[in-house]
Amino acid sequence: MKNQCPYCSEPIGIASRLKYCFISTHFSIRCPHCGKTIRPLKNPLSFQRCFYAGALTAFTSFWAFIYLIKDHFWQAVLFAACISLLLTIAIAIVTIRNIEFTKDK
Repeated sequence: MKNQCPYCSEPIGIASRLKYCFISTHFSIRCPHCGKTIRPLKNPLSFQRCFYAGALTAFTSFWAFIYLIKDHFWQAVLFAACISLLLTIAIAIVTIRNIEFTKDK
């Protein structure tokens, strides 16, 4: 099951899962319940897809602001940055919710 320790089947807390948003999945952590080392099975979302989604979102929101709302460069940059921040938060939430743990080797 997702978000559960493969040894003791207890749910892994969000604080432990948040570590993988800031570090890679190449690192293992200890289960807070049984103390055995676990690691994610794989990245729930690939870095390449997230990067392309972020670039496409920033690009399209910038030009949409320029064409549809107002022709002002810095306001369009600020708008694109805000939309990209929302996408980053959505990607982090999806990653945290869909992370699946496996036994460490």
